[in-house]
Amino acid sequence: MAREIIHTAAGRQVTIQARLVPKFLWFTASIEALVDGKCVAASGGSFRLSGTATGSFEDASGRSHELVLEWSSFSGGFLERDTRLLPALSYSLIVDGKTVSGGAVIVRNRWMIAAGPALVMAVVMFYLGRGLTTSFSDMEKKLNQSIEQGGER
Repeated sequence: MAREIIHTAAGRQVTIQARLVPKFLWFTASIEALVDGKCVAASGGSFRLSGTATGSFEDASGRSHELVLEWSSFSGGFLERDTRLLPALSYSLIVDGKTVSGGAVIVRNRWMIAAGPALVMAVVMFYLGRGLTTSFSDMEKKLNQSIEQGGER
């Protein structure tokens, strides 16, 4: 299991990688197939458990080849490695109708999965804090008014 899987197909270097994307508060991952460093097929961070992405590339002689990247979540979306659970996607790489490889790739920027919940918590805490400040200032005003009127209630 690796963050990048590198294969050779039709004389070109094909790299499979996965990363979290900011779509849906970083709860989606995009799996991509790069041929010689150029993205040919990508899932785009769709909010699905499986899918297919297609593309084409040319070999050194100029002949065109079709690339199909099939992907799905890996064992509930996580891979156990060294007693850690790592988010991973399983994939199958098909070039010209023949399966070149398959396996699982670990999501590269997996720490971003905390960004969505952290953002939601920050917004909630901001509004709760703002509401408490308003409540305390209202209570203070009422207390001051009652003191000015000559007695505490």
